Parts: sequence; C-alpha cells; structure tokens
Amino acid sequence: MAVDEAYPPHQFLDPHGQPTGFDVDLFRAVAEAVGLRYVLEASPWPEIRQRLEAGDTDLNPGAMRTVGRERLLDFSTSIATLQYAVFVRNESTDHVLSDLEGKRILVNRSGYHDDLAHEEHFPVEIVPADGHEEALLRLAAGEADAAVLLHTQGLYFMRKHGLENVRSLGEPLHSVELRFVVPEGHDDLIALLNEGLARVRRDGTYDRLYDEWFGVLKPPGIPLTQVLWALGAALLAVLVIGGGSALWSRSLQREVKRRTQELFESDARLRATLAAAQDVGFVVTEAPGDEAEILEFSEGAERLFAFSREEVLGQRAGILRSRGDIERHGSSLGDKDPEGRRTREAQLMRKTGESFPAFVVSTRLPEDGEHGSRLLYVVIDLTERVRAQEERDRLRARVHRSETMQALGRLAGGVAHDFNNVLTVVMGAASELRGELGDRPHARRALEQILESGRSAADLVRQLLDFGRRGDLSPQPTTWNEAVASLEALLARLLPSPVRMEVRPVQGAWRFRMDPAQAKQVVMNLVLNARDAIEGPGRIEVKTENRLVDGRPVAVLVIRDDGRGMDEETVDHAFEPFFTTKEPEHGTGLGLATVHSIADAAGGWVEVESAIGDGTVFRVFVPRVEIRGA
Repeated sequence: MAVDEAYPPHQFLDPHGQPTGFDVDLFRAVAEAVGLRYVLEASPWPEIRQRLEAGDTDLNPGAMRTVGRERLLDFSTSIATLQYAVFVRNESTDHVLSDLEGKRILVNRSGYHDDLAHEEHFPVEIVPADGHEEALLRLAAGEADAAVLLHTQGLYFMRKHGLENVRSLGEPLHSVELRFVVPEGHDDLIALLNEGLARVRRDGTYDRLYDEWFGVLKPPGIPLTQVLWALGAALLAVLVIGGGSALWSRSLQREVKRRTQELFESDARLRATLAAAQDVGFVVTEAPGDEAEILEFSEGAERLFAFSREEVLGQRAGILRSRGDIERHGSSLGDKDPEGRRTREAQLMRKTGESFPAFVVSTRLPEDGEHGSRLLYVVIDLTERVRAQEERDRLRARVHRSETMQALGRLAGGVAHDFNNVLTVVMGAASELRGELGDRPHARRALEQILESGRSAADLVRQLLDFGRRGDLSPQPTTWNEAVASLEALLARLLPSPVRMEVRPVQGAWRFRMDPAQAKQVVMNLVLNARDAIEGPGRIEVKTENRLVDGRPVAVLVIRDDGRGMDEETVDHAFEPFFTTKEPEHGTGLGLATVHSIADAAGGWVEVESAIGDGTVFRVFVPRVEIRGA
C-alpha cells in the first residue's frame, strides 16, 4: 500500500518517518477485519498516482474519484465525506466564491482540483503546489490570491505553523467522498475492502478513529449567548458615552468582527461534522405531524433520502415516510407528548419510492420569536444493521440445519451399515437357492422377486451410506464444469421431450475439493428433482459461477427450473431426510438430503429459492481450493 507522505491529517509521516493518519489507521482496521496482509510504503502523491495507473502498487487508502481517474482506477465505497474550503489572506476583499473569478488559485499538483481544473476548465488561473501544506504557506507568503484544500487540513496547518494572516471564506466550496483506490480490475480487493469497511462501521471502530483524528481539530465554538452578551454590553457602553472615542469604536468593530468570524467558523465546523456522519441525517420541521413544513435538511439526510435540500425545503414532512409506517404509527413521525421526545424504529421512504429501516430520535426545539414548536429529527439508517442481522439469522439457521443433518447422517449411516450386513446374508442365501430349485417356476419367480427387492434395498443402503458419508470417498480437486460435462448427454436422455436443458458453464471455473462421483451425484439429483417439478413443457438451466461471498472465493452450481415451485413450508423441510412430496413409488426423500450432506462435507452449503408458480432455484456453494503450480 502506497501512502501519501504529506497529506495530513489523512496520510503523512510521523516524526519517526512512519506512515500515519486517519486513512492509514482506518485501512489497518479494515485489513485486520478481513485478514488482509500488506506492506506500507510512503511517496509523494504524483508518484503514487503514476504507480496506481501503471498497476505497480495495489492500493492508496484515501483519494477522491473523478471522471478522468475512473478510466484507470477503481474505488471503494466512501470512507469519509470531506468539505473543501477556499483560504485567503486576512486583508483579501474576497468574501464569496464568485469573487475569485480570474484570480490565481493554489492547488495540490496532480491532486483532485488540479484534475478537475483540466477536466472542467475553471475560470481561474491554477497554480500547482507540491502538497496542500506548501499551498497554504505560499498563500500566507503572498504568492497567490487563494488556496483550495480540505477545511480540516487548513485548520491543521494553521495550527502547526501559527499562521494568523489567512482565513477561510467560510462558505464551503463543495463536499467530496474519500475512498480507497486500487488499479482498475482489482474487483476482489475492492470487495474485501468494502466488506471490511462495513465491519468496522458496525463494531464502532470507525467512529472511534474519526473522533481520535478529527476531534482535536474542533475547538469548542463560542456560545451564541456569549456573543450576544458581548455585543449588548459593547452597544450599551457606546450609548452611555454618547459616541465616545473613535479608538474604542474601532476596537469594538474589530472585536465584533473577530467574534462573528469565530462563531461562523464554529458553525462551519459543526456543519462539516454533521456532513461526515455517513448514516445519520438531521431534519427540522415547523411542528409535529406529516403536514408540517420541512425547515432544515442536512447533507446526511440528502444521502439517506436521495432528495436534495432544495427539493424538500417547504415540503410537507409526510413525503419522507412510507405508507406502511403511516398505517402502523399514525400521522406523525414524532411524538405528541408535552416534551416532544421520542425514539422508535420507522420505515422511511427515499425519493425513488424505496423504503428503508431507520431509527428516529425526535425532540422539540425551544421556541423563538420567528418559529413556534419546531421538531428536530435525528435519522439513523439501519439498512446495513438489518441486513447484518438477517445474515446472522441465516447463518445461525444454516448451522442448526447442518448439525441436525450431521446427527441424522450418523444415525442413518449406522443403521445402513448394520442393515447392509443383514442384507448381504439374505442376498447370498438367495443366490445359492437359485441353483437348487430346479424345475419349480413358481418358486424361481418368488426367488427373483426376493433378489430384485434385495438389489433395491442395496441401492437404498448405498444412498443412506452416502448421506451418512460412510462410503468409500476420494476427495480431489474438481470443478462443476467437469461434473456437468460428464453428465450432459445422459441427462438429456433422461428428460422428457417437452423439457429443455440449457447448460451455461463459467469460463475458468474455480476448483474445489470433493469426490468427483459425489459432485456428479449433486448435479444428477438436482436436475432430476427439477425434472420432476415440471409438468408439461419447461426449461431447466444448469449454470456454474465463480463468486466472492463475504470476501471468500466459492465455486457455485446453479440449477433453475420453471416448474410448479414450492411453498414456504416445503422449502423449510426440503433437505430433511425422507421428506418428499412425491408418491411413495417415485422417491425416497433422500435426494436433496444427500446433496446437502455432500456440500456440507466439502465445507460448503446449499441455498434454495422457490414460490408456488415461480419455479425453483438451487445454489450449491463450495469453497475454492488453490492448486499449487496451476
């Protein structure tokens, strides 16, 4: 991993020359969460970018995405939302962004705004600097009219160098998403990084690191009451002395200007903090109830609801709630008690019409002369948490089913083994009798029935032994493609003419460890099961895939049919031994149980999706095995 040596507080070298910063510490936590091994190197950003585009380094832990960069690089999900600001010298007459047109602006060489300037042709003169720190120092020395850098970086460098002659315009330039960046085509690495990010957000590591690195850049702002008190006292003094001294007047003006600027910057820091809250939104309405007008809408709320601030200000609050939530909880997201406080889970609605789970804290704001009983809603997106809980429940059910199947397998294997010993004696004795019956046709027919029933019983014993995994197995590297190809002609003959089978093998199928005969048995059982589910014309799709599941490479067999499907109760029992919906003479109920047992023995699992009238999909997942020298 290549780290920018001069991009504090995100990436830089500590006094001992070791890489540090928020981005670096976050990457370390992500790597630990997914078991990723790495080596850190430090370089200037232009060199890192060249190496990333050439594929000579695997990762940088924090960069912004642009159209030009996306042609050669791939990016993770967001690791932080950052506010860019424009810094000028104190004597500058520039007060808003439009004042900078035609001015000389310092930006980081080969950095985000250097790229944007070339892509979008800004109406300013771009002055490249070797890093954001140099940009701010050169601005302070009078070498340009302004410098563009992260607001947090500006505060960091001003404190580090004691710069008192520069200030930010206050108005944020824009927000950007910081992301892990890798060379194009590293999909496996991006998947691992995104999985790790989700884990460190869920376990609180992300919040702890964010507070450690950016909390020190947020000195407490001056309370509004203190500022008003200072202004009131100063105004009273002016009135008492009837105009007083011009020197005092100028001093008062400077003090008011300084305190106002400090308050503005404190508010800007608060807004930047709220903007950085990825899964939290803040909404203010004029009163309780869905008909109340929306007065404020934070950047976090924009991300959660997919509405822009301009779209919702002045709209009724009910547009943020789903129909189901309104039906269950009435016409107000907030509470109606005198204190106006409430916490509950809700189903809210995005602009797209998609509903999402959220935890909502509502509280009544103090009344003032302009507004009445306003309500503040803090909205926390629970989508990832609900998805994680569903995944935990699914894994818990899979473990329970696996343990049950293992217990039944041991029982079935033991019974089959003992029964096989008895059956061997019966079949042996019957075979000996065959030569002694002579010309006794009725007895010979009865004996043939005994032998035929014995052979059927032997087949059942074999299935039981396979289910109990007591047969003679030779696990070795194989692929689903090989199993399907070896059976394709046979399966085509076993299907009735109105049923079509389509085979779609993946290129470069991943290998896994399993007895090849068992791999074929899995394919055979699932295809025949699909055949029996189709009444009349139909289609069976046999597909193989390579997938990453939770960052883990697995080989997947997919069998899809458009048959009658199964209801929820049947799906729940589908893998149980001897459970079948077929007539007694058409099935033993061991086919799917055997598939589950074989997959489980190989360290894999089976998933099924089905609904009445919509057909059925079985997916068999088996961990990939690496072949040395392959």
